[in-house]
Amino acid sequence: MKEYLVTWQIEITADTPEDAAREAFMIHRDPDSMATVFEVQERTKDGHGEPIRIDIEEVGLGGATT
Repeated sequence: MKEYLVTWQIEITADTPEDAAREAFMIHRDPDSMATVFEVQERTKDGHGEPIRIDIEEVGLGGATT
């Protein structure tokens, strides 16, 4: 298996950084959330490869293990 860096970003308005993190967590965990786009980079010997945008709504969950 290969290693990947997977990131998800969202802009949130909040009173504190902790509140922003909590809100992002709740949005990401919501099964009805539209937070389905991720940036994926394969780990290489020199760091990470070029980022690829993956929209789960387009590719499906397939063999997801979690």
